[in-house]
Amino acid sequence: MQVSVCKTKAYQKEEIKSVLWRHFTLLGGVSAWIQPGMRVLIKPNLLMPQGQETAVTTHPYFVEALAQIIAEAGAQAVIADSGGGPYTASLQQHLYRATGMQEAAQRSGAQLGTKIMPPCTVPCPVGKLVKQFSFIREYAECDFLISLAKCKNHMLTGFTGAVKNCFGLVPGLAKSEYHFRFPDKNDFVEMILDLCLTAKPGLAIMDAVYGMEGDGPSGGKKKYLGFSAMSENPFALDFLVSQMLGLPVENCLTVAASQKRGLIPSTVAALEVVGDDWQDLRCHDWQAAQSRDAVAVGRLPAFLRIPLAHMLTSRVQVEKKKCIGCGKCVSICPQQTIVLQNGKAQIDSRQCIRCYCCHEICPKQAIRLKRAFLYRF
Repeated sequence: MQVSVCKTKAYQKEEIKSVLWRHFTLLGGVSAWIQPGMRVLIKPNLLMPQGQETAVTTHPYFVEALAQIIAEAGAQAVIADSGGGPYTASLQQHLYRATGMQEAAQRSGAQLGTKIMPPCTVPCPVGKLVKQFSFIREYAECDFLISLAKCKNHMLTGFTGAVKNCFGLVPGLAKSEYHFRFPDKNDFVEMILDLCLTAKPGLAIMDAVYGMEGDGPSGGKKKYLGFSAMSENPFALDFLVSQMLGLPVENCLTVAASQKRGLIPSTVAALEVVGDDWQDLRCHDWQAAQSRDAVAVGRLPAFLRIPLAHMLTSRVQVEKKKCIGCGKCVSICPQQTIVLQNGKAQIDSRQCIRCYCCHEICPKQAIRLKRAFLYRF
């Protein structure tokens, strides 16, 4: 399993394009994947309509440079993602404008996935928990998928990368249905692996010039890392990058589950890493997400997980002063436990399944996580 790692000092257009060309060269050249006449879907991480000052989304310079390389290979790039809210034409246009994707498409000649059409159904014969998925229509209309991820922590899974980035292929609030179907974190992660195996990204790229440490994927802190990575294997890419951050495998639930399924080796030494020395690019002070409580619950026997989950996992609380009453948490909650009262969000903690979707989607970080009692010491 090959993974290329390259120093990437800054978000400068020419540097990003040069680095991407180097990644392709290290792994066999652009023609190994991109052929003339192909439609190539670039799937960035566009969790919410925010700019680059917070490191929530994939930087548009990566998307633009990749789309240019695809065009130079004689193919058509398509940029598409479904963020954390409802999947409507107006909201998609706003998402693309706010994240810089609209300008990236205009400058590179790429197409934007702005037409809201019925989703496509894709079978998953190798799925452990799910046998078919509904994906955005752009997926069905393209020949090749590239998962262009952002290096971030994740409160639910510990780490989010190229594998979980594929979850954005599920349109809009349909993602909440999967949280509802799989409230157990281990089952949710197995579903994510099923989904990635179904989507079959032909390439995975990690934007790690800046990442998000702490309580990601939206409430953490922006941190400089200075590298990027690429692989045709998204599971291997996430494994290496998580190790570069110093994250234990057991705290990166998608990585741990990938190892158990035999999708990646047991040690990072078994990967063939090309490019710059990844050891020199490691981050030695990366702040992990509050994920160890989630891991603790996942280690419990199945019959104990539900009764003890609320004792061992962080619970969500609304900071009334920050809440603007936008209702995004209400619409995304899979359990429908959140309501607006007097213009502020109210959460019924008794029905909460601790999926942290509300924390993830809140544009004002008004929903904070209160750590479980046993982990405050």
